[in-house]
Amino acid sequence: MDPQARRRLIAVFAFIAGALIVCAFCAQQYFTYRSESQSLTAAIRWVDHQLRKVQAVERQPGRLSQAIKGVEEKLSQQRLQVPATLDVGGFLDHFSAMASRFEVEVKASQRESSSRDFYDQATLRIKLAGEDKDVEALLEKLSTGDRLTRYKVLQCANRECDIELSIFSIPEPEEEPLSVFDMQACAEFNSKVWLWPFTDRIQDRYEELNSLCIERQRQSSAIRSTEELMGKLRLSRFIGEVIKHLAPAETSQQAE
Repeated sequence: MDPQARRRLIAVFAFIAGALIVCAFCAQQYFTYRSESQSLTAAIRWVDHQLRKVQAVERQPGRLSQAIKGVEEKLSQQRLQVPATLDVGGFLDHFSAMASRFEVEVKASQRESSSRDFYDQATLRIKLAGEDKDVEALLEKLSTGDRLTRYKVLQCANRECDIELSIFSIPEPEEEPLSVFDMQACAEFNSKVWLWPFTDRIQDRYEELNSLCIERQRQSSAIRSTEELMGKLRLSRFIGEVIKHLAPAETSQQAE
């Protein structure tokens, strides 16, 4: 091959290699841009969603505080029915004191506790001494009390009754960890995109996010209150569903 043809061939290879390198850099920048753009878009949507919830509440002054108060009152009532812990000893003390007012004596008790998927349960075998009508009145009072109970009369003879009594609790939920968006949405952002026009697009998205994050910081107290309300609402709905599942349709008064 003559020298001139060789130089032309080298030039062609050099051009092709250079074009491939440029294409590789462009492709790398495009995929980096796409990844960063998706992350910024997701963060923008998340922060905007938080701000919109606050704005919806602010359109009705006092609504948030009233809603929190209402949910807290409902949770308090639900917690009387199913407290966060079983506290079997405390329940037995309360039950014994109530029984004495009906002239019924708690002579003996055995307990067995278990944990289910959504609640804890204690099953008590209790021997009561007293007139049948007094035991019946005691159990009627128990079934209409604040605490959710289920009972079954196993047998009654010679002024003594054996009953099986169940009480329940729903443990406090573990504190939910911050989501990735909460931790990273407004974190410091360092772009790895340097190729135009991708740089301008990333900068526009970042400026949009930064503006929302500034507003988010200003509204941080309202956002925390709103998230607290949402958490309590979720807990109240959950407890309500468990209570509905546990509440007896009809308490058995006498074993068949």
